[in-house]
Amino acid sequence: MNYRIAIAAGLWAAVQGAAAQQAPPTAVLPYNPDSDGTGTIEVSDILSVLPYFGQPFVAEGLVGIEFGGTGATTPEGAREALGLSMFRDSLAPGQTSPWGWVDGTLRVTGNFAHGGSVVSTGEFAHASGSQTQATGPYSRATNRLTTASAICSSAEGEGTTSSGTAAHAEGMLTLSAGTASHAEGYNTDALSNYAHAEGFNTTASNNSAHAEGNQTTASGLYSHSQNRQTTASGASSHAQGQGSSATGDASHAEGFGCIAGGYAAHAQGYQTSASGLYSHAAGRTTAATGTSSAAFGLGTVADQAQMLVAGTYNLEGVTGTVFAVGTGTAANARATAFDVNANGNARFTGPVTCTNSLTVGTTNVGTTLASLTSLVATLQAQVAALEAQVAALQSGQ
Repeated sequence: MNYRIAIAAGLWAAVQGAAAQQAPPTAVLPYNPDSDGTGTIEVSDILSVLPYFGQPFVAEGLVGIEFGGTGATTPEGAREALGLSMFRDSLAPGQTSPWGWVDGTLRVTGNFAHGGSVVSTGEFAHASGSQTQATGPYSRATNRLTTASAICSSAEGEGTTSSGTAAHAEGMLTLSAGTASHAEGYNTDALSNYAHAEGFNTTASNNSAHAEGNQTTASGLYSHSQNRQTTASGASSHAQGQGSSATGDASHAEGFGCIAGGYAAHAQGYQTSASGLYSHAAGRTTAATGTSSAAFGLGTVADQAQMLVAGTYNLEGVTGTVFAVGTGTAANARATAFDVNANGNARFTGPVTCTNSLTVGTTNVGTTLASLTSLVATLQAQVAALEAQVAALQSGQ
């Protein structure tokens, strides 16, 4: 025992001598009592603190005491002392774990991921819900199985994908692939820049195209298709109704099963076709195939340039006709009651009845016919008188 005291005294004297030669550093906490890391506090560990004996003490760094050394007795009090009072916990009835609350404004300066199996890897991206991915810079993917992969893209709903810059997809199984495109509804695709697809199974596949309704397609530049099963494939074309197609540039098809195939052509009604440039077909099963032609009625055909036809099932292929009135009864029983050709000649194929005056050139046909009828009557009377005189002479009177 005396031997150990002697050793300690000798060590102390050595330390004091060293301290007199050079002042030790200020003692700073936290202090590790196992200075040599052996896992056991030994004499060498005690000796490592002796140079600090009698020196100033400063507590710095993290101090591992309850509630962060704030002197608080509850977590709420510790948050208040640390300036974190906007965060709190609550346990609702039936819950086994508390909810965390933020009372105030929360700013996230990095990526934000919330939910299950979510991926938020784009710069300042936001993914929430279940199995969502926000991989584009400043992108946002929410709800379930959504993907926002382009810069500033947004996807929400279920199974939606937004892969175009600043594009937006919402609903279910929608795709917005073009820059600033928008797809919404169910299974809609906005595939080109600034395109918009909405409704059910619609596709807008060209720049600034718009498809809406049910199974519609807008594939022409700046085209628009709407309602059901319509197609707008011409540039700046418009198709509406059901089963109608606008295939010519700047064309318009509306109604049921109508086709506008000519440039700036217009088909409307039921299964009409306007294939000539600037042509117009209206009614039922009419066709305007000539340039600037127009067909109206039932089964009429305007097959000459600048031709206008009305009525039913007129004759086809009458060269030079500019106006016709059809009176046919079927596609295989065509007839024309009246037509006018490019020279101004008119033709009637049936009787003509005039209930008012009729002028040919400068002659009033009605007045002239009345005068001729009166003259004929006078002549007939004179003839009758002469015949009576002749008869008298023959009888010897």
